Amino acid sequence: MRAHGPVWLPRGPANRWLPLASGRQIAAQVRSHSHGLWRWLVLAVVAMTISALTSLALPVATGMVVDQVRTHGPLSGLIAPGVMVVTAVIIGAVASGAGQALTPSYFAAVLARLREDMLARALDLDQQLIEQAGSADLVARVGDDVATVRDSVNAGLPRMVNTSILLVVAASGLAAMSPLFLLPLAAGAVVFTASVRWFLKRAPAIYRNERQASARQSQDILSTLHGLDAVRAFGLAGLRTGIVARSSWQAVRWELRGRFLSNALVVRLVIGEAVVIIGQLLVSYPLVTGGHVSVGQASAAGLLLLSLMGPLRFLLMFIDDLQAAYASLQRIVGVLGVDAHHAPQGDDSFAAPTDGAGAGQPGAGSPAGARSGVGPSDTGPVESRPVGVGPMDTGAMEAGPIEAARIEAGRIEAGPMETGRIEIRHLGFAYRPDQPVLSDINLTIAPGEHVAVIGESGAGKSTLAKLIAGTLSSSSGEVAVGARPGTRGPAVVLVSQDIHTFSGSLADDVTMGAPASTVDDQLAALARDALDRVGADWATDLSMVVGRLGTALSPAQAQQVALARVLVADPAIVILDEATAEAGSAGARMLDRAADEAIAGRTALVIAHRLSQAAYADRIVVMAHGRIAEVGTPDELLVRDGEFTRLWKAWQAQR
Repeated sequence: MRAHGPVWLPRGPANRWLPLASGRQIAAQVRSHSHGLWRWLVLAVVAMTISALTSLALPVATGMVVDQVRTHGPLSGLIAPGVMVVTAVIIGAVASGAGQALTPSYFAAVLARLREDMLARALDLDQQLIEQAGSADLVARVGDDVATVRDSVNAGLPRMVNTSILLVVAASGLAAMSPLFLLPLAAGAVVFTASVRWFLKRAPAIYRNERQASARQSQDILSTLHGLDAVRAFGLAGLRTGIVARSSWQAVRWELRGRFLSNALVVRLVIGEAVVIIGQLLVSYPLVTGGHVSVGQASAAGLLLLSLMGPLRFLLMFIDDLQAAYASLQRIVGVLGVDAHHAPQGDDSFAAPTDGAGAGQPGAGSPAGARSGVGPSDTGPVESRPVGVGPMDTGAMEAGPIEAARIEAGRIEAGPMETGRIEIRHLGFAYRPDQPVLSDINLTIAPGEHVAVIGESGAGKSTLAKLIAGTLSSSSGEVAVGARPGTRGPAVVLVSQDIHTFSGSLADDVTMGAPASTVDDQLAALARDALDRVGADWATDLSMVVGRLGTALSPAQAQQVALARVLVADPAIVILDEATAEAGSAGARMLDRAADEAIAGRTALVIAHRLSQAAYADRIVVMAHGRIAEVGTPDELLVRDGEFTRLWKAWQAQR
């Protein structure tokens, strides 16, 4: 932002996009993801060069035939041109096929690596960052933008490489016949260059806005579908239809602007082609009449220039697709380098990665990357989350939707910490700078202790849970947790009421949190044992497909699957954020028993929606207005006649 004048905050989330990468950063990422693949590109260039050389055979052979006929030469003089054409066709077909196959092999492999690292980095992004940018922006980058680049790679890049080489070879052939034959090509190049510069001055902004408009359209559609029940209940169908219609029309407008710009480029390119052809006729006549070249050579030059017009127009028109692909690459690589703790402020700035994330190396934004600090004894490493430090790696998963508690870069090494211990020091958090949600939270939870957090709605309970899990980054203070030594599993697992069932087999859904070293034969046994322990007697077939592509589970069944994931992941710390709130009265008792099984033998923080859950905790934390109001055992708090006593009496009166 400018240092002078007023600073205007965005009116809404429409401008809060994830950042874009610069050309230099894209080139750096492509180079780093090309390791071991350069040989395919070299082989492709060699094959395309051979194919381009063979394309000269037909114009040259035609010129030889013209001269042979004009001088009334013998019929045997046609044998050499014929053999030349047949040989060139065979060799050219093989070389062109090889080049067409090898070129996508290189670019598709690089794109696949970029996509994998981008998805890994996307799963590691701060939840608040994604919410501010809009989930559709991230979905569009993972989906539509990858598809745009892939289509350009498969359909256009091989021909672009071939055409570029063909231009060099053809220009060399024209110069060999007469350097003056290059004059029409040079005149056309002036028109082509001016046309491309005109296009490039306008295209990037149009294609960037088109991609953002498409993301906004997707965001409006997804938010409407996700809240469909609320839309119907409150009679908001007309309002949401209007919002989707406006964003859809904006997407159409930007796409049409792109098409108009592309059509205008075609007109300019046709003018350039006319300049080349007319120029060739004007140059050939004095050269032939002056005896500098033969009629056959002039004919060959004309045919060569004519044969170049199609590939040349494709090459220049491909700039249109290339601009769209470049805009998509900016968005893809932008995810790789985003500072996960930096909320976008409506600009297109790119936060360069400081940890090598997305560089294609282990630990660079990959979930299988560097987890450090494994202790040799019964004490584990400290996972400390200081203020403003970006995440290095996924350290925990939520069993509802999977969320990440993160092992932070620059963690404070305070020495070994007991496994399962949680220390919170002067913790503060605010979604907006002037609206604090939590203030000066200090709390220590001993290993194996079960702590219930209660309070009225808006007290900051769920925010505290997410800060401990690492899905939000603190505004002040820090959180440190003791990870289990000698394991690569998550230190903290957060289970919320916002449950999600992943599409696939039930066994895959339950065991997605299993250690990577687990063999396939053990996964089924782990899934069966976990489901039995949470009382999922309905889960008789582990191969049953669940989720959107299969059987729809009830809220209670989906929560049982979520709690079963906890048992398979085997974390040291479990956070239950009203994890049984969605069940009815009959299912609540069943889920309470399943939750007890999930937290048995672990450190547990339970965000309680029923005071009956808090009554069995080792300690109770009462929160009010973003602060800790009371801490103590249930018996201690009842005799204090404080906030807990008030809540307890109110709850008892409603029973």
